[in-house]
Amino acid sequence: PPTAAPAGATQAPQPTAAPTAVPTKAPVEFSFGKNEAPFHPLTNDAPAMQEIFKKTGCRINWVAVSEADMAAKRQVWLATKQVPDYLIARPDDIRDYADPSVLMPVWPLVDKYAPNVKKYLEAHPDVRKWAMNGEFYLLPRQGFNDRVGASLPLIRKDLLEKLGLAAPTDFEELYDVLREMKKADPNIIGWTGRRGIKRFLRINSYPMGSGMGGGR
Repeated sequence: PPTAAPAGATQAPQPTAAPTAVPTKAPVEFSFGKNEAPFHPLTNDAPAMQEIFKKTGCRINWVAVSEADMAAKRQVWLATKQVPDYLIARPDDIRDYADPSVLMPVWPLVDKYAPNVKKYLEAHPDVRKWAMNGEFYLLPRQGFNDRVGASLPLIRKDLLEKLGLAAPTDFEELYDVLREMKKADPNIIGWTGRRGIKRFLRINSYPMGSGMGGGR
């Protein structure tokens, strides 16, 4: 039987079992072909990419192509069957290159490995309209907590105030306001644009010396 240690004596630490190693899965790496803008280049070591790898164990290797060359590069990839693991493609690209099987049908993979995606696709059967030859080669992009934006008309507030006019709320009122502006200044030249302030900035900022946009 063990003998009691004398009073005040320090007992030797008892050996403890070695901690069980937590098994870790090998990281998953894949290439992703995507267009990049000159003012917003894609980098593999960006903080967001590091966080994605930390949370998911998936490492994305960007195959970046300039925005102006993306359409031609995508066609070369698909025509020569030298395609990155993933890429952003247009429906007509899938139509032209999905048969023969340059691209891999994704529904069998979704059915086996992606229950949440499968649940979404089953709840939105209209996405089946993107099937090519009965196969599904793409996944729809879905955003959460997005703010939906649309083009909005703009009108100069200073001209309205100068002429004592209220901001128009429909096209009839817009016509009346524009007519009053022309009546007050026959030499005034109207300027209109489509797709809201984003396109306005793209068209006007580039020729004024900014690096943004161009004429697109």
